[in-house]
Amino acid sequence: MATIENYDATKAGAVKKPITETYEYRYGSNSPNPPSLIDCFTADLKIIYNQRNNFGITDIEAISTKSLPSVAAKKLMDVYLNKDYNSIPGYRPWNNWSFVRDLTESQRTQISRELQGYIAKYGFSE
Repeated sequence: MATIENYDATKAGAVKKPITETYEYRYGSNSPNPPSLIDCFTADLKIIYNQRNNFGITDIEAISTKSLPSVAAKKLMDVYLNKDYNSIPGYRPWNNWSFVRDLTESQRTQISRELQGYIAKYGFSE
């Protein structure tokens, strides 16, 4: 999961960034943001969870401040595979969309397990 901290969705400038994301806007205006890009990713997953009905996710385990089951994390990450970035809410929808799409299936499974442990230890931040 630490790879998200160094992930470059622009591929060193080879891919043009299509939008200014909420995270960047808030950073530039000294407004609060989650403390790390991992926390930003988890906050975005929680936002998707809170709007799960908009994404057709009806069969998902409940999450809480300190609980994100790996199966639920995987279903939430699948939104980035099944929707276009501009229809996904959050701080960094385009970066997260690119990140998840660049992962293999086994990497997504591994990250969903890591997310479960991370949330159990640190909880969600917003």
